[in-house]
Amino acid sequence: MDWWTLAFGILAILVGLALCFIGYRLFLSLLFLVGFVVGYGVCASLLYNYTTFAFWIIFLIGLAAGLVAGILTRILWIIAVFIMGALGGFILGCFILSMGDGALIPVQWGVWLFLGLLMLLCGIVSVFLIKPAIIVLTAFCGGYAIVAGAAALMNDNSLFTPNFVEIYETGTVDIGDKSWETWVLVAVWIIFTVCGILFQLLGPLRHFDHKEEVPSSCTLPCCCCCDKKDSYEKV
Repeated sequence: MDWWTLAFGILAILVGLALCFIGYRLFLSLLFLVGFVVGYGVCASLLYNYTTFAFWIIFLIGLAAGLVAGILTRILWIIAVFIMGALGGFILGCFILSMGDGALIPVQWGVWLFLGLLMLLCGIVSVFLIKPAIIVLTAFCGGYAIVAGAAALMNDNSLFTPNFVEIYETGTVDIGDKSWETWVLVAVWIIFTVCGILFQLLGPLRHFDHKEEVPSSCTLPCCCCCDKKDSYEKV
């Protein structure tokens, strides 16, 4: 096992635990993180697969894209909520597709239509049901990060490495053979997700509300929570 895999596995587990059990409390921090990860991931992936740039150039450009995306999502936080929901929908969609070994939806346009609709649905639901949606999404994504880190340490990447570019080019999610360890990780993923949701709903941080910390300068017409903030503060 190389040092990169080891570092990724440990970091994924630690971040996953934080997301799973206190993800909603870290709402504002997650805004920047979500924007940064999406911005860096998409930019670096496209540059790596479609250019001949050196690795350090791709890294620097991806880093800049991630920082810009992170700052924008921190300011326009309702957009970040939508992105977070869509990202959860993408992970869920890849997991569902992986169950069929590429045969669940045999055509490429069908795969993209399925993923697109699921991402759109999850994003819209997240905007209108912010608190429960963030709790479910952070627990779900946190559980995913935990098992993805564990899978990396076990050299089992059959379910936890969806390749964006590969889906784009082939219309399939190549997951390889599923071992019994994979199904154990799936069960652990579900258990962590349920435990994370229950802890955030019933645990010591259950009274926290994101409306106490959202940027007061947010005046987006689609942001219903900004209008409710004043009435919330008067209670």
